[in-house]
Amino acid sequence: MSEEFSNHQNAGESWCTSIKYGTLFEGVKECVAGITDIATASACLYFYINKTPPGKFLISGQTLIGFSSLYSTKTKLFSFNSSGADQLIAAKLCLQYTEKLAESQDCADSLEKVQTKYLTLATTHVLHLCGLGERKYLESVGCPEKLCHDLYQHPAIIDFCLGQSAQCPSEFPQHVQ
Repeated sequence: MSEEFSNHQNAGESWCTSIKYGTLFEGVKECVAGITDIATASACLYFYINKTPPGKFLISGQTLIGFSSLYSTKTKLFSFNSSGADQLIAAKLCLQYTEKLAESQDCADSLEKVQTKYLTLATTHVLHLCGLGERKYLESVGCPEKLCHDLYQHPAIIDFCLGQSAQCPSEFPQHVQ
């Protein structure tokens, strides 16, 4: 597991399984769509994924504002924690931009970095959705073999395999399938 992800999870922040800041993400998405250089757009999204939770943003109506000179009585600064679904949708968009960039440039290192980040967030999200967001599983997210081994040792999985239980830890959510 990457040190950055591990530190983020250990900071006591909770994982949100639903999108909480859709308006903020739409503002970021709209802003990034206006960037003509795909590499810059991808880098901006990667920064957003890694540096926003928790964060402070200046909001005016529905618009994301990035400059302190735009403060007015109608704007407000607020804090939020975007750990979870908000981060995941941003990572997916970042991956799309980076894949598009990879079609025209040699950016294998960047693509691998973004893919790893996306898969880490997606795996963490699924664990939380299925009621398995426990520390020992989250610490194994970066090592798929260990995560699979650990999950097969979960008491509910063992009971299910032995026919002592009719269901696994949590029904798999429809929107993940």
